[in-house]
Amino acid sequence: MKRATSAGFVTRVLPLVDMSGAFITTAIGFALFFFTRPVVYVTLVIAAQVLGTAICLVSGRALTRSGRRHRARWGAFRRYIHRHGQLDGVGPAGIVMWGPYLAYGVVLGEADDAARVLTP
Repeated sequence: MKRATSAGFVTRVLPLVDMSGAFITTAIGFALFFFTRPVVYVTLVIAAQVLGTAICLVSGRALTRSGRRHRARWGAFRRYIHRHGQLDGVGPAGIVMWGPYLAYGVVLGEADDAARVLTP
């Protein structure tokens, strides 16, 4: 996940800065309007920060535009291997003929026989 994030393929669904800012602003407004004691005010602001952080961490991640494009390219390559590769019955010895396409076929689920032999 770290490599995908650093490559720009995924991002958080709810950005932390936006969520924290929204919750803190709401907490400040609510605390100023309803409470006059500083202890309640500070407690609400801290609770809003914790709540915003928790929601951002739990909300998950989504693909960015470049992540969707990257996934689509690998999907197109998988379809190409499926239609033109004929890797269904190729065993691990087929690496001599197919080269890296056999490894890609195993990873993309198109060379199951080779994957069965190589899996312990």
